[in-house]
Amino acid sequence: MDTLRNIRNNPSIALFLRIWFKLAALTLGVGTLLRIVLLFNPQTVDTGFSLGGWMQIFLLGALNDLCVITIAYIFVWLFMLLATEAKYRRPAGYIIFGHLVGLFCYTTFAHNILHEYGSVAPLAGSILTALLAAVFGIKLFFKRVRRPMTLFGFGLLLSIYVCVIVFNVISEYIFWDEFGVRYNFIAVDYLIYTNEVIGNIMESYPIIPLVGIMLAITAASRDMGAVPPRYTSNRPYGGGLALESRRLARLSRRSRRSLRPACLQHALAADAQRLSQRVAGQRSV
Repeated sequence: MDTLRNIRNNPSIALFLRIWFKLAALTLGVGTLLRIVLLFNPQTVDTGFSLGGWMQIFLLGALNDLCVITIAYIFVWLFMLLATEAKYRRPAGYIIFGHLVGLFCYTTFAHNILHEYGSVAPLAGSILTALLAAVFGIKLFFKRVRRPMTLFGFGLLLSIYVCVIVFNVISEYIFWDEFGVRYNFIAVDYLIYTNEVIGNIMESYPIIPLVGIMLAITAASRDMGAVPPRYTSNRPYGGGLALESRRLARLSRRSRRSLRPACLQHALAADAQRLSQRVAGQRSV
């Protein structure tokens, strides 16, 4: 009970777990919906399972989805772990920035594994490393923009999670509709022959409406899970995934403010102790 109480009263852990619960709920919800839809797909030919068989299919599928989102959640954990000011201090900040610039130069100008893969991989690698180096450099040399950019990145990361979850469901449905199975070795060919596969998909499926649905679900996730956190505000408000960045801001402000009374109390106690020692010395004289 004490451990649960400490976790509940710790704002950082509460924020971490709340986001995981929301992403896990979204993953389980769309995964279960996908399995129900696939039952009525023409490619689904074997549906003669018993009640226990159906329960096993849905429970094992839900367990698989839960394990996947838990492993993928490592990026949120890394983001929250690295969202500190320590990495911008000298000389660590300049060392990290130099490594990022070197990574960009290696990805862009040197022959590496991305060039072996071909297609758009080299360009994507160059853009990604350039963004990483540019964002870190801006936050390193312009202190005032660190907090707004961190909060924007946090919200963007959560939006990417939602997009990937929905995109995976749509991709699994298209793959099942084409081959009648879940992801297998054929999916590897989708990654190798990217241009041909994307061209066929664009011709065979309504991609624009599907992308619109994906973006709409991502936008709707802002209002998902209205849970009023006690440590951020006394007034309840919506607890969507995109609003967690604001809670992260309130958490950082609260952590700074919580240090002030403790420091002030320590200073007053030290002054009182010195005053009492001075009075005691005067009395002895």
